[in-house]
Amino acid sequence: MAPNLAFFVSAPPELLLKIAKQLPDLRTLHNLALAAPSVYRLWGNYGAELLQAVTNNCTFTTPQLRDLIWLVTLLRSAEMPVWSLEAFLERFVRPTMLMNQPPQPQCAVPVPASSPFSVLSTASRIQALTHLCLEYYLEKLREVQPRLRRPVSPSFNYTLPYGPYEFMVPGWQRRTPDVAYDTPNMGAASWVEEQVVLRAFWRLQLFHDFKQAAKHSRLSAWAPEDVRGIASLELGEMFPRMHPNMTQYHELICVREYLEVSNGSDRLAGGNPTGESYLKTELLPIPKEAWFVKSARGPIRSLHYVPDELLRRSMIHPCHTVLHYDESPIKGVSFTVFRRLGFAIWDGHRLAALGLGDQPLERGQKYGPTPGPWKYWYSWRSLLDAEEIAEVERRLAVDEDEETRQARLEYERLYDMHRAAGTLG
Repeated sequence: MAPNLAFFVSAPPELLLKIAKQLPDLRTLHNLALAAPSVYRLWGNYGAELLQAVTNNCTFTTPQLRDLIWLVTLLRSAEMPVWSLEAFLERFVRPTMLMNQPPQPQCAVPVPASSPFSVLSTASRIQALTHLCLEYYLEKLREVQPRLRRPVSPSFNYTLPYGPYEFMVPGWQRRTPDVAYDTPNMGAASWVEEQVVLRAFWRLQLFHDFKQAAKHSRLSAWAPEDVRGIASLELGEMFPRMHPNMTQYHELICVREYLEVSNGSDRLAGGNPTGESYLKTELLPIPKEAWFVKSARGPIRSLHYVPDELLRRSMIHPCHTVLHYDESPIKGVSFTVFRRLGFAIWDGHRLAALGLGDQPLERGQKYGPTPGPWKYWYSWRSLLDAEEIAEVERRLAVDEDEETRQARLEYERLYDMHRAAGTLG
């Protein structure tokens, strides 16, 4: 028997409990419980106490994530508070998802009184899947990095008049010389990206357990109509796709799409050229300074539910303008095209490194003048393959407003006529 495991055989339960409470995350506790029967027995008597202690460690688990874990625990132990479905969606889901704020007091999550060991097993599996999911999307991103291009001219602007007629030619018809540009190797995920994926997995788990609790009569105190509503609930009804939570909705779908590709496997979907044995399983710590907001004027405010970098993640994805603005060269393209490359989960530093967004402000840095979002549209467009670009241009040609098209053609006709006659002003 290894010396470290021998200690867990002989140590008194009180000491083991104290040590177990200091573990960084639930995966570590799960691994220890499987390796040391004495720790496994501790969970039988002190499971809820251990769960509370480890999930209150803000170095690895945000209170926002902790609430999700506790809700799954409450559902599995049939301890879920008696709320209405409407109250749950309005007073828990809406504030915690839309605003990254704690749930309203009526739906504050109580500490579970008991916890089945399955919660620990689920936590361990989710943490492993988090790293597999991130590595899968990083590999997808590395594959398309060589496509990235930008205009040769730094003054090229989709929102200004264009061409010999100085008329507002649609973005999809504009052409300009371009050049490839170097971007750094897409290395390991940041702690922000890890937390984003971890949170999405637990939201999916909550959705699943909520429906299972309704199906297996673990919500017997809830109103029958609410139980029926939960049983038939769709993911988009529980976590809606609506302004202003588009980013967090797509985080969920991005993770769900990974699960569909991998079939929930503990092995990396699509294979891993670097070898699966090298995939990490530990979480990066959340920096202590992330729990404080420093303004440009100096005052510091402490945060208690979500750290600063997660709080500042845009509610509307940075590529929103290139998908929806009239002047965009790929207006109307589905975000699915970019989501399948992991763009729902990448942080601002990664987007800036790829030349797809502004560099995020440093803590306490003042906002300064920045170019419009059009600056990055050409690079976003370059991520599409030739078939995707041809398809969007065919669609935009068909969709162009007939009155606008006729006005543009008439303008061009008159311009050519006056140029031929030498009567241009």
